[in-house]
Amino acid sequence: AACDAACGAACEPPAGQLARAWDEMFAAEGSDWFWWYGDDQSSGNDEAFDELFRIHLQNVYNYLGQPVPGYLYLPIIPKRPAVAEDKITGIMKDAVMDGMAGWGEWEKASFYRGDDADGIDGVTPVFESLRVGVDTENLCVRLTTEGGLEALYGQDVQIAVYIGTPRIAEVNAVPRWSGEGMDATVLGFPLGAEVMVDFANLSRRGRAGARLAFAAGDGTWVDAGELATASVGNVLEIAVPFEALGIRGGDTAVLAEVATCGGKNVGVIPSGGPAEFKVPVVSVGNRLFLLEDVHGDDHGPGGYTYPTNAVFTPSCFDIVSLECRESDDEVTFNVKLASEITNPWSSGIGLSVQTVDIYIDTDHEPGSGLTEALGGRRVEFEPECAWEYAIWVEGWNQKVFAADGSEVGGIAAAVDSVNNVVSISMPKSIIGSPQPGWGFQVFVLGQEGFPVQGNLRVREVMAQAAEWRFGGGDDGIYDPNVIDMLVPAGQVQEQILGAYDVKAQKLAKVPMVYPGFE
Repeated sequence: AACDAACGAACEPPAGQLARAWDEMFAAEGSDWFWWYGDDQSSGNDEAFDELFRIHLQNVYNYLGQPVPGYLYLPIIPKRPAVAEDKITGIMKDAVMDGMAGWGEWEKASFYRGDDADGIDGVTPVFESLRVGVDTENLCVRLTTEGGLEALYGQDVQIAVYIGTPRIAEVNAVPRWSGEGMDATVLGFPLGAEVMVDFANLSRRGRAGARLAFAAGDGTWVDAGELATASVGNVLEIAVPFEALGIRGGDTAVLAEVATCGGKNVGVIPSGGPAEFKVPVVSVGNRLFLLEDVHGDDHGPGGYTYPTNAVFTPSCFDIVSLECRESDDEVTFNVKLASEITNPWSSGIGLSVQTVDIYIDTDHEPGSGLTEALGGRRVEFEPECAWEYAIWVEGWNQKVFAADGSEVGGIAAAVDSVNNVVSISMPKSIIGSPQPGWGFQVFVLGQEGFPVQGNLRVREVMAQAAEWRFGGGDDGIYDPNVIDMLVPAGQVQEQILGAYDVKAQKLAKVPMVYPGFE
């Protein structure tokens, strides 16, 4: 009543469709929607709030009779990848993209089962299964359909793979032939590339004629030519070069396949979210040496236990090996871990919970170099193993330090989650070319985003394990924060790291490993 008296008819809501559009806008402006977009809050089903919020905004355009902008079909909270029945377990080496499902060819690929559904007019393909794998150069995809693919030859049927990568700038929100509103084909990720097979152009098994296209950013697609390796037979097999997609080792990308019949999208696999794959890091150059570590010794001096939060998965701090490779201009260190390297905190290089240190002794001389490890490691090196260079890699920092504490250059680090490897490369101008007689040591520690003063971002070990703290230590400043390390032949890690002395205020002294070169 007070409002009516003050402004009269101006307070009356608009009528008809415009009124409904305003209602949708007001609903979208409710503060509850925005509460769930921050990392500090969770509704338990943030994806549903995200979808409902965007539906309100879509309805504004629908009631006004205007086209819905494509970006309103893209989740603000990225759709979670579908859970594969089988995960990618390694690099595919023997698969031939010939349209024939050979035994064992795809055993290292992930596997997704299609939803049960009936075809349309006996023609629409019903996805039976999808396999996604990688070799050293290609994304590999295999698709099977209920009843086989031969019935689709010469029909107005298309099967397309839509790929989202971190390196394609222009993206489309929905695939070709998507409807609007409730009829939209929403895959849940920005679509950067498309690989399409048009069965109208096929009359028999053999070359599939798959064409690669890239998003123009306005809903259209720019053709980039036919792929050389794509065949159809009892299965559809396609290999897409990573180079053609502009992605490189360590990148994470997603995909989904869409079936179209008569200009209408009729099937998606996986249906519960995109299939995720990671590009392997391909080692180049000559291998100089390989140092292997004891399995299952990711317990520091012997009694350390992992933090209790679920992100700290079993064996994720367990070193398997250190490999050193050399090319004309670069040196690469590959640190292999015993379990899958996950990225729960979404760092740019795919590494979240671990910190990796590599120390290098170039002269094996006492008094030359530095015996103190980087801050917070709580160990020191034997005098004859003093280091000249220390490489520090975690998700948000990758640096090389000289013994005087100065930074001597930047490095490139990437995670090869296919092989559980942290790959670290640097120009030879930083450390030179590794030589026989050089010593090396690797520490794997927990990454810490909120360290105490003097601690270079590594997680503390306490007496009792907690959600974010390792257990098994002494609650002091002399027990090592090193969870695993390389050990020279004839020595024992537990004895090395267990030699600290709280009463004498002494840190454990660790050695270098001096490998034989190949």
